[in-house]
Amino acid sequence: MFDAPMDGLVLWLGLSAISLSVAGVAVALPAGTTPDATAVARTVDDVATSEHRVTATVRTRADAIRVRPERVALRTEAGTGRATFVAAAPVPAWNGSLDSVLDGERPSAAFSNRDAFARAVTRARERVEPWRTAPDRLRVRRVVWGEVDATLVG
Repeated sequence: MFDAPMDGLVLWLGLSAISLSVAGVAVALPAGTTPDATAVARTVDDVATSEHRVTATVRTRADAIRVRPERVALRTEAGTGRATFVAAAPVPAWNGSLDSVLDGERPSAAFSNRDAFARAVTRARERVEPWRTAPDRLRVRRVVWGEVDATLVG
């Protein structure tokens, strides 16, 4: 008469099991969302297709970045976001003379001639880019010098 009903014990054990499984799912979820690489790809495409020589910046909100001729990837603890370029084959310009051109220097001031600029653009496009620490803001600039039309990213 003073014993606990058996249904109460079963109910308590069932609720405990459900609580543990819900807690396990909550702990396994990523801390945030994957970074938005489409905003970066859209900005690069917009600059590349502009009729004018344009410069733009876009926030990355990522820990690491990798720019390839066909796509960009942004990585955080939550995962990796990727987006494909539609109109551009961007030129990574992380350092050296291409970086100074990205900063606003004229290509004729950074390079001895158009051929040297064309070679630098070709080498940068063909280089297999590793993951790099992502800048807070990614800079994009379209540069045209003679026959060379390049969209610099860095």
